[in-house]
Amino acid sequence: MPATKNVKSKSSAPKEQEPVVEPVAESVADEVSDDTSSTTEEKSLTTELDSLNKLAKEASNLLAKFLKGSRVLSANIKKTERNLKRLDKRSKNKKEQKEGGSGNKGLQTPKPIYTAEMRAFIEKYHMLKDNEGNVIYENLQYTSNDEDKMLMASRDHVLKLATSYIRENGLKKYPDNKRRIMMDDELKAIYPTLCEQKDASGKVVREENCYYSTLMAANSRHFKDTEERAVYDAEQEAKYAAKAAATEVLATPAKTSTPAKASSAKASPATPAKTKVVKAPKAKAAKA
Repeated sequence: MPATKNVKSKSSAPKEQEPVVEPVAESVADEVSDDTSSTTEEKSLTTELDSLNKLAKEASNLLAKFLKGSRVLSANIKKTERNLKRLDKRSKNKKEQKEGGSGNKGLQTPKPIYTAEMRAFIEKYHMLKDNEGNVIYENLQYTSNDEDKMLMASRDHVLKLATSYIRENGLKKYPDNKRRIMMDDELKAIYPTLCEQKDASGKVVREENCYYSTLMAANSRHFKDTEERAVYDAEQEAKYAAKAAATEVLATPAKTSTPAKASSAKASPATPAKTKVVKAPKAKAAKA
């Protein structure tokens, strides 16, 4: 009986459990899959960053082109505005000239014509046309005084009539100087201070001085009364005389003094002075 008990006690004793070994392959596979996924994500991020950089560069280039184009456009707009202002100013000036209200009122204001020569010239040629084809002075104006009625004209009218007459008659015929105007009888009558003048012997003392630049000054004498015109003509004569005298002085060659004639005889070289050699007397020998 006791033997059986011992056997039971031995058989009934609990057995030691063996440690369970987990599979290593699955964890390694998980780690490899995690590394692969992270690498793929990094590559995709890098690709996206590259594409974003490219887009940013393209956007920067487009912005630079846009800014450059906007600057060019702004400059063209300013240039166009300046041209429009100039055209507007020109059109206003032309309109004022046609209406007789130019900014230079001295040229547009009608004044009495005191000389009979200019009055006859205006009344004869007032229907001439300017460069634009407009009649220069269609409706003549006179003072209201019936006893001594005077023709009224502006300096602009007179100058335009003179230049149109010159153009219509082809009086610019000097080949050596195209600005010079060849004066006919009509121009000589209204511009006596610009004509050629000769003295009693027929010598030209003043050359013809008719240019477009001298017409305006010559027109001023027709707007002066008799006394003022006499003073003006005297001043012009003095001016021309002074100019002619200065021109004559410049044209006359200056007299140069002739050098003194050199002596034909050549100077003989100086001979040295002869000196006399004085001999000393011989001493007499002493007697022994």
